[in-house]
Amino acid sequence: MNHAIVRKAEETILKHATTLRRKRTQCLFRDDYGVLDRTRWDQEVEYFVTSVVLPAIGTARIEAPVYADIAGLVEHIAGEQPDSITDYSWEQLPEMNPEQFEAFCAEILRRQGWDIRLTKRSGDQGIDIVAQRGGITVVFQCKMYTGPVGNKAVQEVHAGKGFLGADIAVVVSTAEFTPSARELANALDVILLHYSQLEQFDKILFGRRTKPEK
Repeated sequence: MNHAIVRKAEETILKHATTLRRKRTQCLFRDDYGVLDRTRWDQEVEYFVTSVVLPAIGTARIEAPVYADIAGLVEHIAGEQPDSITDYSWEQLPEMNPEQFEAFCAEILRRQGWDIRLTKRSGDQGIDIVAQRGGITVVFQCKMYTGPVGNKAVQEVHAGKGFLGADIAVVVSTAEFTPSARELANALDVILLHYSQLEQFDKILFGRRTKPEK
C-alpha cells in the first residue's frame, strides 16, 4: 500500500466529509425486501475518488489495492456520525436541494434508532422516507418550501400511508402549514412538523400515542 498516496487522499476526503455523509444517507436504501442496495453509493464513491481525490493528489491512475484502500477510507469517514446534528448541517440548510433535505431528515431519524429507507423518485406515492422500528412504520413527506404548505402534502402522505400499509403519516416542512392543512391533518390523523422539531420526533410520537383518549 502506498501510504503517502492514502494520506494525501485522506486530507481531501476529510475536506468533503459533511457532503459524503449526506450523500451516503441519500444513496443507501433498503428495497421492499429489506435488502440494502449499495448501487448508487458505490457509484458515488467511484465518482468521488476518480473526479475529486485523484486530481487532488496529482495522479490520474492508481493500482487496484490502493483504490480499495482509498474507497474504504471514504466509506469509513462517510459512515462516521458527527458529534451533534446541529454541527452536521443545520447551518447548511439554505444550501440544500430537496433531495439533500430528505437525506438530512432521514439522518436525524436514523440517529434516533429508526431503520430508514429513502424512496426512489419514481413510484414513491408521495412518500420520501419510510422509517421502521419496533413494529411501527412511519412514512414522511419532506417539503422545502418558503411559503405555507397546503392540503396537497397532507393528502399525498395520507394516501402514501394507505398504499404502503404504514401506521403513521408525517409531513416535515421548512415552512409553516396553512390553517386548512392543519384542519385536514387533524381529520386524517397526519402529524405536521417543522423541521426543527424532528430531533424530538420520538418524544412527539410516543407522547402522542400514550395520551389518554377523551
